[in-house]
Amino acid sequence: MPIPLAPLSRRLRQDTGEKGVSLVRHNGKLKVRGNLTNGQSVFRDLEAADELTALDKARDLVTRLLEGKDPKALAPPTGHLKLYVRDAMERLEQKRVRGRPLRPQTLAMYHRRMVWLADWLTSRGRAVTASNIVMAIADSTYDRSRKETITVARYLAQAAGVNLEIPAHLKPVRALPPARTVLAEEDILRALKHAETRMDGGYFYTIAFCAVTGARGSMALSARLPEDPKEPKPGYTISCYDPKRSRPARVTLVMDVWDELKIWGHADGVPPELWMPHDRPPTDAQVTKANAYINCAGKERARKLEPWAAEILTYRQVRHFVGSKMLDMGIDPLQVADLLSTSTNMLEKVYSDHFRHRGAEAVGVAFYGK
Repeated sequence: MPIPLAPLSRRLRQDTGEKGVSLVRHNGKLKVRGNLTNGQSVFRDLEAADELTALDKARDLVTRLLEGKDPKALAPPTGHLKLYVRDAMERLEQKRVRGRPLRPQTLAMYHRRMVWLADWLTSRGRAVTASNIVMAIADSTYDRSRKETITVARYLAQAAGVNLEIPAHLKPVRALPPARTVLAEEDILRALKHAETRMDGGYFYTIAFCAVTGARGSMALSARLPEDPKEPKPGYTISCYDPKRSRPARVTLVMDVWDELKIWGHADGVPPELWMPHDRPPTDAQVTKANAYINCAGKERARKLEPWAAEILTYRQVRHFVGSKMLDMGIDPLQVADLLSTSTNMLEKVYSDHFRHRGAEAVGVAFYGK
């Protein structure tokens, strides 16, 4: 299932600051089209195998056009730089994340940033020194590009034997998650019953599963569902796989509505080819298709539900509801983090108000017994 281009086009405009560009499909090919603020127009085949690769290539293309460079005239690295680039890319290919090699798409992304970095140094006649690499990083025009450039710059510096220190002001700052309203169980249940009558069965299943377990959207497509629909009750544990953390996970029901909403029955509406294994890593193609399906479910939610229900039943909102409920029940934060497949640091950031209020209550009990 192809990934919709509209959200990718919005990301392209956000990352490049160019409001007149977009990704399109033309004659079966992925292309970037639009007018730039420097007066140039672009309509070019990206030669990309998938939508995410096309997004990366479009960003690089637009960036180079804004810099006044011919996107097809990259200066090839020579001499020592060529050897450093080759050594750095070999190290990147050997990199492991949680015991698994990098995905081909990730390696291709790093290769493009390495080519850009080498071109920056070559076109300016700069040697591979810490100060020159830092200047190249500063020229990265948006946060995601800068983050990728910093990664390849570290490997290039390591290959060249350069001690590289990245200034703090150049490191991308990850924004804190937005504050979310704590919802009551009655609000969630009312919104779910409303959605059940309006949404496609498979789409409704993904949202309902997340609302009663706190799982991420894609985890609903790897859940090992119980055969007896009356068996799951609050506290019942379901096995699934978390593609983001690249590990098997467990989620727990916090609402007694599994049989009432026929969540197990709506799961039949999910196309069979989208289901992923619960006990081993899915393929990259399976993850891409699952994420695309979850995105489509979010769009159907926004399109078919009443505004009040659409606002409640976002994946982040229902996940926040489950996390808040578990903490209110007195479950240890470490166990909550495990059940939500997140870290305790992120839990403390998202639920800082909860911990602050609980801390005040704990002090009151310690001193006054109430």
